[in-house]
Amino acid sequence: MTNPPAASIGYSFGSMLYPNGGFYGPLKTAYATLLVLHDGEALIDMDGGERQRLVAGQAGCYLSLRDFGIHYPRGRSTRVSWCETPLPAGKRPPGLAGLPPASVTALTERLERLIGFGIDLGFGEATLTNHLRNALGEAAFCAHALEAGFGEKPMPSAAVLKARSHAEQHYVGPCELADLAAAAGVTPEYLVTAFRRQLGLTPMRYVWELRTRKAIDLVQRSSLGLAEIAEQCGYKSAYHLSRAIKELAGQSPRELRKTRGFLQSTLDSGLAEDVQF
Repeated sequence: MTNPPAASIGYSFGSMLYPNGGFYGPLKTAYATLLVLHDGEALIDMDGGERQRLVAGQAGCYLSLRDFGIHYPRGRSTRVSWCETPLPAGKRPPGLAGLPPASVTALTERLERLIGFGIDLGFGEATLTNHLRNALGEAAFCAHALEAGFGEKPMPSAAVLKARSHAEQHYVGPCELADLAAAAGVTPEYLVTAFRRQLGLTPMRYVWELRTRKAIDLVQRSSLGLAEIAEQCGYKSAYHLSRAIKELAGQSPRELRKTRGFLQSTLDSGLAEDVQF
């Protein structure tokens, strides 16, 4: 592993085969290292703490402040790849925000591909190459954070997931609190508490927002009139749907279609007559 030239401080990528063990470091500066073990074993020494072990099929993220080194045991063939970057003083780069000093996850295809893309870029110093390399580096650290669950909301409970699934399948027709609770196998009172705690809204508020978001999608992607969209999304009238869209999206259906959505052909007069907001 080699540091990037001083003129191009940022993320860098690399790979190495240690056929009979070896060493890397120690780095005597603040550094972030995302190390992937494809084969073999690595022992990590960081900032005077207890030695940490990384094995094949794992990815380790290490944010060292003053001292970082890697020992690859003698007698073993170890193949590694990595993404690394200096840690600037003060605020961390976005891809590293929320990460602890050391974390380990199973190696995923997503992370392996991102690091592979970075390696494929080589060491070119062209401006666009540097921008792309840094974007891939940030994405690689973000992918690790995502896999490790840092900065993400916890997965909703099974009851909430079942209720959401029922709402997705039945939002067009009757979809009341009792229906959601029955689908989830819990009482209505329990479901309301669970939704508020885990999603920050009530089950029925979730249903109406789901209907409205589906309607917004149709406004932006189709030539349907608002009355037909309302019927397809569980609203009883175009008037109530229009108010709901305005509240959620900050624009009326007409404004959404005009500025961000479907454009009606001026040659298709038959459809044009049907689009009435």
